Amino acid sequence: MSATSTTFSAAGSSAFPTRTRSAANASGLRWHEWAALAVGVNEINLQIDSYLMFHERDAEFGAVAGINISVFTICLGYLYAAWIGHSMLKGVVRKPGFLWNPPMLIYIAIVASSMLAASVPMLTVFDVAVLVQAFAIFFYLANRIKTVPDVMRCTWILASAMCIQALIVFVAKALGEPGTDYYFGPIMVNVWEDGRPGGTMHSPVLAGSAMAIMWVPVLALTMCQRNRLLTRLGLFCTAFGMLGILCTQTRGAIITAFFGAMMIGWMLGRRGWLPRWSIMAAAAFALLAVYPLFLVIVGRVANGDGGSASARAHLAMIAMDTIKEAPLFGHGSGNCHLACEDNANQAAFRSEWYYTVHCKYLLVWIETGIIGLLGFLAILGNGIRHGLSAWRNQSSPVLATLGLGFTAALLGHMTHLLVDVFNSRTQVQLLWVLLGITAAIYRISHQPSADRRLGGVNYGR
Repeated sequence: MSATSTTFSAAGSSAFPTRTRSAANASGLRWHEWAALAVGVNEINLQIDSYLMFHERDAEFGAVAGINISVFTICLGYLYAAWIGHSMLKGVVRKPGFLWNPPMLIYIAIVASSMLAASVPMLTVFDVAVLVQAFAIFFYLANRIKTVPDVMRCTWILASAMCIQALIVFVAKALGEPGTDYYFGPIMVNVWEDGRPGGTMHSPVLAGSAMAIMWVPVLALTMCQRNRLLTRLGLFCTAFGMLGILCTQTRGAIITAFFGAMMIGWMLGRRGWLPRWSIMAAAAFALLAVYPLFLVIVGRVANGDGGSASARAHLAMIAMDTIKEAPLFGHGSGNCHLACEDNANQAAFRSEWYYTVHCKYLLVWIETGIIGLLGFLAILGNGIRHGLSAWRNQSSPVLATLGLGFTAALLGHMTHLLVDVFNSRTQVQLLWVLLGITAAIYRISHQPSADRRLGGVNYGR
């Protein structure tokens, strides 16, 4: 057996390879690029940012109300500068085949063209600015991440972002007074009046959903580790993140995490790839989650949810009335709250709470029409296709498991999209980060095993 080949351990862990010594451990990214990527992804959750041309009234109703400039923006610029500089110094012999993801480009074009139907075109500009930054990080990850170790490092970055947010949520829950905002320099940590911590995201729903969509890939990463130290670290991260999600009492986030865990366990079990320790770990996690889950059931189900569900229902009815007025091309991206205002002032809804509709699919339909909705669904469908394609390619069990994990995260997240806005830069950028990593997994999994050896450890059989 050669130095770059794969060895397999004893029964019970035979699906996943153990690394042999290889000279091909080098990453395509240098240490300072990894540092910039880690800082940028973590900042998406921390929200160290500022808005240019801020529209306060529109922000109160859930619109993206300015052009966002953040630490993530700076890191993104540095990553592209380093990439271009490295390519120029290296001397590219042939033009690389980039993965562009046409559905994303088409969707951005649809959103931009919806400005023609907008009552406030500048709000569309703000949405386009968020999408352009989101596409930039997608394109970087999809084309710059070229090896199996790179994908694993990216997932560990997600683990760090999840754990940092979970720690902040715990501290806010333990020490924060309900209905209070705390400022630590540019970072704001808040606790809602009902005692639910919003972390650094101003909302427990946003904090819970962000942690949940990261939690599922981290669980998959833990499942395919064969280093005991990293396995234990992964188990700690998943337990820590799970408690953070439960602490926010966000029902959609809990469903996302539960769905993702069930899908990963079932699919790995069918292939015989489920590690022996996973059953005991699942039992321990269940015991750990009993009391926090009990509090969620009591606080958010048995005792009512403060009208949260009923508010979503009447907002959806207002949205459906508004969609009928311009079903094909919509009312302009960022203009949902303005387009729905006349219908919201009807006698049936006048006394109800008014905000941007709490369903991402209806929101996209209102603002960009059925054409925009189809484009948005194509983006999600393409991400799922990338992940499932990697899962079906059994020549690389590690990539297959990670592809499954990111697919499960996207599918679980799609259920949460049914009941919330999901148009903030944090939610959009984090989703497109996951889509970028999934595209990288797809790209690597379809390379010949020799190419995977050159870029990293050979995980092919």
